[in-house]
Amino acid sequence: DQFYAEGFSLDVNLSHKLKGTDSSRLVFYRGDNVPAKVKDDFQVTPVTSEADLREKWDDHYGVPKGYELPQPAQVKVGAAALKILVISSTVYPVPVRGYSGLEQLCYEWAVEFQKAGHKVALVAPEGSSLPAGMELITTPVMVDESQAYPLYKERLGEFDVIMDNSWLWHTVLAQIEAGDRQLPVIHLYHSDPENQNRIVYMF
Repeated sequence: DQFYAEGFSLDVNLSHKLKGTDSSRLVFYRGDNVPAKVKDDFQVTPVTSEADLREKWDDHYGVPKGYELPQPAQVKVGAAALKILVISSTVYPVPVRGYSGLEQLCYEWAVEFQKAGHKVALVAPEGSSLPAGMELITTPVMVDESQAYPLYKERLGEFDVIMDNSWLWHTVLAQIEAGDRQLPVIHLYHSDPENQNRIVYMF
């Protein structure tokens, strides 16, 4: 699925199974460019603007009226090295052998960021092995992410960029709470277990 809030761009696949309905799914499209092949399988809601999308999304997902999105944090990228926090899931230590899911992506991104001269810390389960000079912030293996978050929450403000690959919305809430301090969070949204993350779709 793709959803781009910045500059408001919607492609053909913003879809999500609505909790509490029979197997129907809701798909938003920009304008009227709806492929005919999906009309039989989806409820289709045309979207003409960001305001239109937000109103329709709020109606379906129960986001409180008047909810204000935080403004995107401005990250200055130049010659100076950045302090980057990469957050993996709590499922597998990294690097992962014989598997190339989000955990392996986190590891490889962290390695490449370090090669580019940035100072990198990686949140990953115990048993992870990182290159020299990279900080490991450990979580227990397979612990619920709501229990892992307190292990690094207080350190979020230390970083220039937070690249969150976890499945839950903790850093998104931290970004809202930061307000004018502008916590620069990039949430790479890999999946939605049990419709826990409806607020993330607003970003």
